[in-house]
Amino acid sequence: RCAGTYLHDNAPGDVQKQLLSSFDGFMAARGDGALVVYSGRYYEPTVTFNDRNVVAYSIQHFLPDEQATNEYVVSFTDPAADFNSGEAGTVRDEDDITARGVVRSANLALDWVPSAPQAVRLGKRALSRSTQELRGTVTVNLYGMNGLGERYLRLQIEDNAALNDLVVEVSGAPKIDLAALTVTFTWIAADTAIDDGDP
Repeated sequence: RCAGTYLHDNAPGDVQKQLLSSFDGFMAARGDGALVVYSGRYYEPTVTFNDRNVVAYSIQHFLPDEQATNEYVVSFTDPAADFNSGEAGTVRDEDDITARGVVRSANLALDWVPSAPQAVRLGKRALSRSTQELRGTVTVNLYGMNGLGERYLRLQIEDNAALNDLVVEVSGAPKIDLAALTVTFTWIAADTAIDDGDP
């Protein structure tokens, strides 16, 4: 569910961000120029990059404390409180808190979400990404154009055990280098079980 308003002079990017945040949305340009939108629901990747396609990659196996968030205080717009902001609850990654020995808390304001349970579910999805330690980049030859507009990709890089048959989530706009004939994707390891559990 989504419920929000904006003024005609609001920046389009701000409006898109609010709309997408209400359903953990992902919007990107496909290889043919079309804009595609995905909800947060996980889907099996349809594009795989393997040793024949990959030109270079970088990988990070840890997340520095200053970049980690292991607790979100989630707020939403509460219709029962005259559409004022209300707290939906707190979502925490107890394993990450124990491992780091410190709570790294942040606010997650979901202004266009009119339901506390929906806001909590979205908070859990955000938390899953913010505590994911395996992340990096992959540079692919022009076959990478097939990955444009995809939220999830599969990596099959045999010389690195961590990247051999790993599903990743695209986390930034791909960079196309026409001079080098390559496409570079920024990614984090995907939580393939993100939709599991009782909503």
